[in-house]
Amino acid sequence: MRPEIRFDAAKSHVVVTVGDRLPIELFQDTMKRLTSSEAFPPGTPTIWDLRRLTPAALTEPYLRQVVEVRARYQSRYRTRVAHVADSPLAYGMLRMYESLSEAVDAIPERHFAVFRTMEEAEAWLAGEDSDH
Repeated sequence: MRPEIRFDAAKSHVVVTVGDRLPIELFQDTMKRLTSSEAFPPGTPTIWDLRRLTPAALTEPYLRQVVEVRARYQSRYRTRVAHVADSPLAYGMLRMYESLSEAVDAIPERHFAVFRTMEEAEAWLAGEDSDH
């Protein structure tokens, strides 16, 4: 299933809702869509809603591929990106992804964070949460 991309104009961020699987090809397609939309600029803050994603899909090799794909999209480098995962396994794996991304990119302006709820992610994007 292709991820849904929705621009929330009132909150000035994008929400990407993912189904139970996100093959790397679909992830790459989603990144292309995020960087070529006429509805919002490529650097728009983004929430990846991964609450439906099967946690077992988030393997280390898969996450390394995600980091490689993201590296191809320079226009997203200064974008604040929140990931929402409510399962303990998915949350932990995404924390590992956060570390992998920071190690590969080493760009201080690039911001990634992982949350358990949409409310926490939205607060962080709005600058209301300084813990991340």
